[in-house]
Amino acid sequence: VGEDLFTIDCVVPDTRPVWYDNPYTNAYGVTTTWPFCAGSNLTTVDASNAKGYWGRDHGNNDGTPPDGRKRTHRGAYPAAGLYDDGNAATGVFGSGVGHTQNGGVDGGGGDGHAPMLMSANVYFMRAEAALDGLSSENARDMLETAIRTSISSVMSYSAGWGPVGDFNGDGVGGVPETRSIDAYVNYVMNAYDAASDNEAKMNILVKEHRLASFSNGIELYNAMRRTGHPTEMQGPMKTPDAGTFPRLFPYPSDFSNLNKNAPVRTDLGEKIFWDRAGALN
Repeated sequence: VGEDLFTIDCVVPDTRPVWYDNPYTNAYGVTTTWPFCAGSNLTTVDASNAKGYWGRDHGNNDGTPPDGRKRTHRGAYPAAGLYDDGNAATGVFGSGVGHTQNGGVDGGGGDGHAPMLMSANVYFMRAEAALDGLSSENARDMLETAIRTSISSVMSYSAGWGPVGDFNGDGVGGVPETRSIDAYVNYVMNAYDAASDNEAKMNILVKEHRLASFSNGIELYNAMRRTGHPTEMQGPMKTPDAGTFPRLFPYPSDFSNLNKNAPVRTDLGEKIFWDRAGALN
């Protein structure tokens, strides 16, 4: 796949998952063909422009520089600069909204986001346990609470950022409107209610957990091994025979040295006792 304004070259086109080129039905019952290595800022206006997430594909080792103008870390993070609502297609930027950093004066000001274990993660895990019959709680209620808690947590970052996304000039950063939040939650919950069985419900639940845990891969790595979901995860990209998907990692040497009775882990494909997922390669 060639590289242009909206597309970063995919690593190995002939080994890309089926959903790069052929329609597939995602966890919410929607048919889509959006890939991971291309995107468009016009998708909110015209869905036909949609190409997926703009960013490097797994295994892309092109290196830096010269991609300084392309790199970004989406979301709230310590070095956040001014909010940018620019239109990459025309080069026209929004009125009064900057697109460069300003010496640390504007933007996040170091108010970063490192979600090690957020309250939303706990609600997602409680929903997972309830759906598996391991608790008497209501899985649906826990899922909705988890989604709303996650959104609320992210919104709290922009509240004190002043002009970051301040479209109406009130000095408060841009946050989703209540109707937009409700629309998203209702979309997910309607899909959850329409799911054919608990496995399909779990697929939606863990996918939402994945979205809410952006920048923390550990919780989702564990969730994948516990549940085998979400099922639409992108597979190995570097080569068709990328090897065994790690189901565990060796103990650090200090642990083994201090505990002579610790088991020796040599097979990365060995399952931990709570790992119930099938093949993840």
